[in-house]
Amino acid sequence: MNLKNIFKQCLLLVLAPVFLLSCEQSDPSVLSYELVWNDEFDGTAVDQSKWTFLEGDGTEYGIPGWGNNELQIYTKNNARVKDGILTIEARKELFGADLKETYTSARMVTENKGDWKQGKFEARIKMNKTVGAWYAFWMLPSNPTEPWPVSGEIDIMEYVGYRPQEVLFNIHYQNVGGTHSNTGSTILQADTFDFNEFHDYTIEWDDFEIKWFVDGEELYSVLKTEAELSGVWPYNAPFHLILNLAIGGNLAGPNVDDSQFPCRMQVDYVRVYKLTN
Repeated sequence: MNLKNIFKQCLLLVLAPVFLLSCEQSDPSVLSYELVWNDEFDGTAVDQSKWTFLEGDGTEYGIPGWGNNELQIYTKNNARVKDGILTIEARKELFGADLKETYTSARMVTENKGDWKQGKFEARIKMNKTVGAWYAFWMLPSNPTEPWPVSGEIDIMEYVGYRPQEVLFNIHYQNVGGTHSNTGSTILQADTFDFNEFHDYTIEWDDFEIKWFVDGEELYSVLKTEAELSGVWPYNAPFHLILNLAIGGNLAGPNVDDSQFPCRMQVDYVRVYKLTN
């Protein structure tokens, strides 16, 4: 083998890894994400530079019962951070100036503190199978110019205690007839899936599709073209994250088992990633 061929083979050995890496990075089917926001709940209290508490029964925001006939009053006292875990606790207790017996819980949002257009959003969450409880990790548009549902909604995870082996995924929007539509799925889990343990709930959201994952397994997806058959795709504006534990309401049902209170939604972390390719 002459020196010229030896040089060419050496050059190929040097350049091949670079070429392969370049090809892999340019492959549009391989998504790459960069962490841009997170809360690991390492402190001793909720970080209010990242979260805002919404308090009351919704009347203060023009939506009594939070728009869903929910029974609870939200307070900041129902959320605590300890040992790296956020706990949102729903209780039945004497509350208010008249000490009326009612349900209390907490609702936390990142609006105007964490707002993103598309990306990867995930939280590691543990819940109780409490009948009447409605756990949610979801997203609403930040500072929308149109009312709900025109502005859209993304439900990353919903779970209600009277359906103990199901997790719900949904998007909400206005259809072409001008009324509310939703596209989603109810995933029935195997009996071995224990909602009383921590699990990762994730979406990947880009220009064309929203995908839902549990523990890294893709379970559902909605294409932009599918939703546009019914109306306008509103998921091209900044949205914010919401964590809350509601009691009763349209989805959780009218029956609440008071013997199972207090009930808790525990969150190990919340993380947001930006799509880089």
